[in-house]
Amino acid sequence: MDVWADRALLASLDGDEVAWDGAEALDGALSLATEPAPGSGFDPLPAAASRAASYAGWGRGLAESLYRTAALELRSAPAVGLVASPGEAEGDFLVRVRQALRERRDAAIEALRKKYAAKLETAQGQERRAQDKVVREQSQASQQVMQTAISVGATVLGALFGRKTFSAGNVGRATTAARGVSRTLREREDIGAAEGSLESLRAKRAELEAELQREIDAATAGADPATAALTTIAVKPRKSDIVVEAVVLCWVPYWAGPGGASRPAR
Repeated sequence: MDVWADRALLASLDGDEVAWDGAEALDGALSLATEPAPGSGFDPLPAAASRAASYAGWGRGLAESLYRTAALELRSAPAVGLVASPGEAEGDFLVRVRQALRERRDAAIEALRKKYAAKLETAQGQERRAQDKVVREQSQASQQVMQTAISVGATVLGALFGRKTFSAGNVGRATTAARGVSRTLREREDIGAAEGSLESLRAKRAELEAELQREIDAATAGADPATAALTTIAVKPRKSDIVVEAVVLCWVPYWAGPGGASRPAR
């Protein structure tokens, strides 16, 4: 960050020392008059102010004070790693923060969809195969029911209209019909098992989709501008970048009262 700022500070001279840490910041360009106002005069000059070496020392003290106390304050949004540019309005900075939050949300959602894509594709494939199996089992069961009905019907008719009710042929057909009924029952059991497997796979896929949605909701909540708390950071200057252009002596006007009492005249 390359930002330069000009400052003019007014500090009191207490004997040989200058208290820069408590200096008053002056607004605008510094303009000093060379003569006192009419009817006023100068206080006696402190001894240290008459020595050129004092000003060099006071300049070093000013640079040290600025290094310890001066800072450029900038708004920051740690959630998205953004810092306002020097002089950037807070409203403009918030627009950038919201845009960054939206972009982060979209990227997070896309990453989540990719993360779950393979799992969901596998679950959907298993579900389709289970559905196909249910259809096959139902078709086989229907065919078996028809065959059993025909076989049982033929056996009953044969028994009713045959010459010998308990002939070997009738008994054989009855046995075959009985086996057909047994297979029909097994087919129905197979349908139930296939449908149960299908429902289990559907529940598994639904849980995956719900899990994905929960993570998307969490990512969306984290991208809410209300969660992007702004803070203020202080950027300190480098020692090598602090330049004291001049330390000058000036008198500050004040009203002198009885007994040495005084008050500022500005």
